[in-house]
Amino acid sequence: PCSLHSTHCDSSTVLYTGRSAACISARRTAAGQQTASMSTGSTVLFAFDPADIPGDEAPGAPATSGGPASSVEHNGSGGKPSSSALGEGSEWAAAPAGASMAVDKEPLVEDGHQTSSADLEPAEPATRWSLVLIMSVWFAQACAWFLLLIVIVPSQLAAIVGDEKKGRAIGIVLGSSTPVVIVGAPLVGVLSDRVRSRLGRRRPLMAVGALAFSASFFWLVAGSANSVAGYALRYTLLRCSELLLSAPFNGLIADVTPEELRGFASGLMASAANVGNFAGAAVGVQYTSLGPGLTALGVTCTVLLAATATCLAAHEADSTLIPPMRPLSMRKLAGDLVAPLLDHDFAWVFATRFIFQMGVYTVQEFLQYYFRDCVPLPQDVTPETAVSYGMLCLMTAAVITAGLGGVATDRMGGRRKVLVYVASGAMASSCCGVAFSDGGLVVTLALLVIFGLGFGCYLAVDFAMVLDVLPDPAHAAKDMAVWSIALTLPQMLATPIGGVLLDVFQRIGRARHPESKLGYQLVFSVASFYLVLSSWLVKHIKGVK
Repeated sequence: PCSLHSTHCDSSTVLYTGRSAACISARRTAAGQQTASMSTGSTVLFAFDPADIPGDEAPGAPATSGGPASSVEHNGSGGKPSSSALGEGSEWAAAPAGASMAVDKEPLVEDGHQTSSADLEPAEPATRWSLVLIMSVWFAQACAWFLLLIVIVPSQLAAIVGDEKKGRAIGIVLGSSTPVVIVGAPLVGVLSDRVRSRLGRRRPLMAVGALAFSASFFWLVAGSANSVAGYALRYTLLRCSELLLSAPFNGLIADVTPEELRGFASGLMASAANVGNFAGAAVGVQYTSLGPGLTALGVTCTVLLAATATCLAAHEADSTLIPPMRPLSMRKLAGDLVAPLLDHDFAWVFATRFIFQMGVYTVQEFLQYYFRDCVPLPQDVTPETAVSYGMLCLMTAAVITAGLGGVATDRMGGRRKVLVYVASGAMASSCCGVAFSDGGLVVTLALLVIFGLGFGCYLAVDFAMVLDVLPDPAHAAKDMAVWSIALTLPQMLATPIGGVLLDVFQRIGRARHPESKLGYQLVFSVASFYLVLSSWLVKHIKGVK
């Protein structure tokens, strides 16, 4: 019988129904004062008789048809709570007997616009089976990047510059794209958080990114580049297009993964990456016979199909319901990008992953050259084929430990650090073994298996650790993009440094002995140091068990 009225006052909203009841939410400001905020989607909703609010009117005084004078002051179409109605300077009293109370999510403020955190969550949290499908694009990307970094790029650059400068050429190509990626990844993350679409915030960018990545990949692999500069330009374009796919995907995983499935999701990501690497290694075995054209065509089709499966499996909420944000300023953007690194635990997760990647990129791009220069191969086996067989062994082991590790960390109550310690120890030992073994094919393959066991174990908990310490779930894509810098920046540092060390010390060693592998011993030893250091620093992450 009573009509519902509403009015905006001081950036807040008051809802009330005639004289009988009023619904109003309470929020305490930083100064400790009570303020009114939006009634729906807020923390607590109070239903109470206006006479119960401490104010100018004596308890039990009758209310006029226009509403209680002291509780709600009319301003035309609605009402405005007076300072006495809000109980300024005093605590809110408990709701009287018989009043209704509803509890919802904490209200969020995005660039000055208040919105419920429920608006920022997916329509349906992902299940285990839907997560499997969502990881499709992660599998496809892993396959593509494995082929590029382990087989195609080293082979094509060696053909361009020759054996004497191959290490530095890889460093130039990978390093030249990294500054663009470092700047672009957070920007795409911020853009993804701000997308307003009926399809959600992540999937529209992912669709564009899948198309751009496929076209760039085909141009790099199947096109003809006769110089390091031209090759580096194409590679940089590929990395830029990949950002439109990977940055929103990382935000999507953070959005849809329930807390109780974080370990499972992290292990699943590791398994998807390792299976993708395995598939890339299998294709790499046939790369010489397939040729660049067919290889590129197969990879691009796989990426497009996988991206489609991911977008269909993920259920995002309609982001047009989220209030639009204010235009970005450069100062605020810089502050937003730095802010996650000011969080203690996030900063340590970033640092440990950065150092870990320094170890990986110190040796990863030179494995094909190691097989070429240090491992006796049968006549019918090329270095491209040999490194692909080696990575098949590595990834088979990694798939096993990645799947088991993700499940194990959930069953251990979220304990993750112990797996990091075990993983880094196995990988560091493998690097030392490769550096100082006799270089036989069987021994090298066995050491790669040990490295793979540790690598899969590490990846099983890596993503779960960053999900555990995300500073602001409302800006997951931006924060995950900042974290992804720890994966890309080492390419600009570790690979060029490793390439110079390899070329210089190999030349010094070969001048003394034609069979010397001094350069490889040095870079594998440096990688071992990085891996041990990264695991030791994990102890500083307080929010991870």
